[in-house]
Amino acid sequence: MSCPECISGHTHDGTPLGSTREIYELDSYVAQPANGVAPKGILIIITDAFGYSYVNVRLLADHYAASGDYLVYIPDFMKGRCISLESLHARRIRVYRANAPQAMQCPWT
Repeated sequence: MSCPECISGHTHDGTPLGSTREIYELDSYVAQPANGVAPKGILIIITDAFGYSYVNVRLLADHYAASGDYLVYIPDFMKGRCISLESLHARRIRVYRANAPQAMQCPWT
């Protein structure tokens, strides 16, 4: 059984700096080291249920590229079939209501 903490979170502020390319028939986000620095390695990030287009994972890829001089790929292994933020919010409400003790009030109602 899920609890509200298992499906909570927030969206980070920021604008991803990488680019989107098709690689082996998969849309992929690509983040590169800044200023033309040669990458010291390659990282491939496999996403959670929010998929490759979620801003948080793209910002993380940008951070690894800039701070560690890595070439970072985030392939869309789910081919666009990921959980939307709207779905997450709706599920959070349902799970909270199902698990909350009667004495507690749901903050989303």
